[in-house]
Amino acid sequence: MTANLEEKVKTYYDQFYAEKKEWLPIEAYYFFKYLKPRGRLLDVACGNGYFVLNALKYGLECYGVDISSEAIKIADKLTNGKAKFYATPAEKLPFENNFFDYVTILGSLEHFMDKEKALNEVKRVLKNDGQVLITVPNANFWGYKITGKKGTEQQDAIETLYSLEGWKELLEKNGLKVLQVDDDNSILWKFKGLKKLGLKIIWKVVPFKYTYQFMFLCKKA
Repeated sequence: MTANLEEKVKTYYDQFYAEKKEWLPIEAYYFFKYLKPRGRLLDVACGNGYFVLNALKYGLECYGVDISSEAIKIADKLTNGKAKFYATPAEKLPFENNFFDYVTILGSLEHFMDKEKALNEVKRVLKNDGQVLITVPNANFWGYKITGKKGTEQQDAIETLYSLEGWKELLEKNGLKVLQVDDDNSILWKFKGLKKLGLKIIWKVVPFKYTYQFMFLCKKA
């Protein structure tokens, strides 16, 4: 990981969050089914802080980090000082060992500059009985195969996609044990009516390995 790459990614996300107008509704964040209303939560690559805002309502003591100082400003204002935010990349977490009950990495691991270093940092700050929830896009998503387009809207910064097996191998190689893998179809909140119904039907019949995103629930190995 070079200083030039870090500055490039930081500049991209500062502009991204300065211009970003989209705020996800609460129904897009159904990850809370994995969490108990207690303890400390760290959201890595927290962006504008909307997940943290809802985690606060759930009763968790919340922290967030993001490489973008612009995102941190928005998140701090959104949560009205009720959470602690730090402008830092995932590869440099400013916390002591065994500090968090939960760590979330929601749709951002694919954009990290050094995924292995970041995952080892997450493992370091996670308590021995803590859990990590990670959502990542699928390189074999059926939609990519139909449209011929591949990748997310943030691929201009930095992006690496893997298959189900590839993501699982990366997590396990860096000291995490995968407890559960689920289908993340949270993108459906964007659609309405018959289009949403049609996509739900497709999601039910398409094999799991071709889904849009995966949700990995993990703990320390």
